[in-house]
Amino acid sequence: MGRVRSVIRWQRYVRAETRAAFRELREALERVRAEGLVQGDQLSMGMSGDYDAAIAEGATWVRLGTAIFGPRAPGAKVGRASE
Repeated sequence: MGRVRSVIRWQRYVRAETRAAFRELREALERVRAEGLVQGDQLSMGMSGDYDAAIAEGATWVRLGTAIFGPRAPGAKVGRASE
């Protein structure tokens, strides 16, 4: 039997809905962990604009690029540095 290695949720950003979405993702991870499908304890969710809500709901990883480096220039290519 395979194991779940990652859980991710994408949605449009609506600040008022973000905390509930993070809570739902944490609860989903807790359910699959209880069933023995996940062994790790990492939960990656949240970005520069909502990291506080993500951390409050249990995030162990957050993406803070904009907070550290500032916004991307208009028309900037997004992708890996090797591309």
